[in-house]
Amino acid sequence: MSVTELANRQPPENGITIAYTSPGGIAVKPFADGYLAMRVCLGHIHHLEDGLLAELRGSREPVPWQNATVREEAIETLRRRARRADDGERSALARLIEHVQRTPYYEDDLGTN
Repeated sequence: MSVTELANRQPPENGITIAYTSPGGIAVKPFADGYLAMRVCLGHIHHLEDGLLAELRGSREPVPWQNATVREEAIETLRRRARRADDGERSALARLIEHVQRTPYYEDDLGTN
């Protein structure tokens, strides 16, 4: 089942939910009368279904980050990778960092920014 399909499901009546994080860093968390998909970590950026490179290439809609802190941690991780990378990879990582900076994140009340 895809992350989108999970996010569109209704919470179980017994109130028990099981959370997992996809390889691309996306989790589906209960909210109000349903679920919200959010990026909770950098994950595997090369994952074909829900990695950040799939978003960058336009093969999927950007998933909002859990909050500003998680997004900033991901940006810092990408910057550290870029410092160690060769010129070609550094250029690709720079584009990815720009993409992450443009991606929205949820506020503490789960509104998006």
